[in-house]
Amino acid sequence: MLGLLVIAGEAPVGTAGGGSMLTFFLPLIVVFFIMYWLMIRPQKKAEEKRREMISALGKGDKVVTVGGIVGQVVEIDEKTVTLKIDQSKNVDVKFLKEAVRGVERKKDGGEQQQEEKSS
Repeated sequence: MLGLLVIAGEAPVGTAGGGSMLTFFLPLIVVFFIMYWLMIRPQKKAEEKRREMISALGKGDKVVTVGGIVGQVVEIDEKTVTLKIDQSKNVDVKFLKEAVRGVERKKDGGEQQQEEKSS
């Protein structure tokens, strides 16, 4: 009788461990795709929009830098942009294009269009 209790108390062979690799990795894969759609993809879209904004810079555009300096574009190079900060004292400052945060362009009708980088 004691032998019967010992046999009954043991776990059946083959049922311990259960689950496959798919059931282990499936939640991780799902979390990765959710993170991609919620975080990485919008950042890529915002960066692409910012690149388009900087590549469309032209002379006369009013620009705001990341430091909060507002000026009008006077000259554009491959990597830099020169802004006129003060009209009366003829102050020009050269910045890297990456320092441009927002652009305010004039449309044909005289109204202004404002583009800003979303942080």
